[in-house]
Amino acid sequence: MSPAKPESASADLSRATRLKDVVFMCGRQGAEWVSTTLRTITPNHRNLQQISLYVPEVLYNTTLNRANPANVRGVIGEVTHEQWLGLDRRFVQLWESHSIRPKLLYYLPPGEDLDGPTSRVESLLPEIMRRGIADLVRWG
Repeated sequence: MSPAKPESASADLSRATRLKDVVFMCGRQGAEWVSTTLRTITPNHRNLQQISLYVPEVLYNTTLNRANPANVRGVIGEVTHEQWLGLDRRFVQLWESHSIRPKLLYYLPPGEDLDGPTSRVESLLPEIMRRGIADLVRWG
């Protein structure tokens, strides 16, 4: 029996060059795992058209808001926040190298303000949201 891989190990997509769509559920592994996995995408991924990310439940925390982006660090922690900023940079690089617009899928709980998830995603992924290179899609 082989030893278990550490939780931080990423998936290696470098040989899966025929991929068209990649979907990530940003759960237990988190933004760093997604970012590390996306680093394995190469120029040989010519068929890759879509990268989708189901945003985590942290976005449903109403203390994250557009008026106070600094509050994000306090809610999710400095390390996690830096990991999200790293993922933001990775998405920008994929946009620049492959023209792939990330699709960010979020669930809107009943009674939630429609602007809430947008402002929260802007706090976690500020550059792709500022540039308008991500599609924010409601699911559920």
